[in-house]
Amino acid sequence: NGEGTTSVCDLPNSWVENYLYEVGEERNVDPEEWYNLAEKPEYQPVIQYLEEFLPGGSMYTEKAFTVKVFDKSPKCLYGSSDVIQMKAVVYNENGSQLLGPALADYQVIWSNSLTGETSTGYTYSFDLSTLTPSQFLENDKILFYAHVVDTDSGHVRGMEVKYAYINPGNKPVASFDVSMDGLTATVDPYTLTGSYTSSLWNFGDGHTTSEFVPGPYTYPAAGSYNIRNIVYYGNGCKRTFKKPVVATMLAGAENERSAGAFRMAIIPNPANEFCSLQFNETVSQGIIRVYDMTGKMVMEQTVPEGNTFVSLMTWKLAAGLYQIELNSTNGDLQTSLQVNH
Repeated sequence: NGEGTTSVCDLPNSWVENYLYEVGEERNVDPEEWYNLAEKPEYQPVIQYLEEFLPGGSMYTEKAFTVKVFDKSPKCLYGSSDVIQMKAVVYNENGSQLLGPALADYQVIWSNSLTGETSTGYTYSFDLSTLTPSQFLENDKILFYAHVVDTDSGHVRGMEVKYAYINPGNKPVASFDVSMDGLTATVDPYTLTGSYTSSLWNFGDGHTTSEFVPGPYTYPAAGSYNIRNIVYYGNGCKRTFKKPVVATMLAGAENERSAGAFRMAIIPNPANEFCSLQFNETVSQGIIRVYDMTGKMVMEQTVPEGNTFVSLMTWKLAAGLYQIELNSTNGDLQTSLQVNH
């Protein structure tokens, strides 16, 4: 009862708080993990089932049966005239599937979160046309409850909740833009409408994140990438939205590449008609090779002996991203060049 020294429960001054959390497999990112569902009417059958495991309940000290519900012909989002067909597979407290004569000792009672309809059997069909237009349009999913009941005692031995997502009008649509600052990509703005269960970002180089809006990401190397937003929704479906980006080295100091004390910078970068490769020391026996993104060499040029720079005629190159390679007795260097016309 919170306060006082009495060892007897002071009922008039006591209180009860209920919490119900649905913890998914991805516990760190599950949007429902810390969302208290106890006050939502559609989860009352779950609470009533769990209360049976408290002292005085029919399942106190008992092990529950496992119920797995399968959708026979799933759709991404069910339409108003579809029929949802489900099947329940039941396993006893030892993990053995109920088969043959054992099935007769138990029955599965089906109900749902939107109507008062109930049905008995190991298979169940629900006709969505029985919903009113407002029920169909105002809800993005139906919760189906499958209770396994002992036919002799009438006690519930197990339960499963099956989500069925409805209304094709709820299909998610994502829209985003990406701004590039050299190697750094920033997603902004980002909008996501419709009904969805989770979202994942893939930056095209192996980096992924489940943040709703990812923070700025810096690529480890210049190149062309596709940033993808994978949105999971409905009954096991997904949609992918993508934006192509080009990560480049910035001009100046951030565009330098070094081999020990030997450094090279490209100015300007991106380039148009010409660019200059500048070195911090005189170059000996230097050869510049330019490769496109397929790995094909498209230009080769010798660095004049003893020079600290060399000019490239980038007007000869098509617009795009290139890899610059210097081989010399000073050292070998590589960097990226973006050509814009």
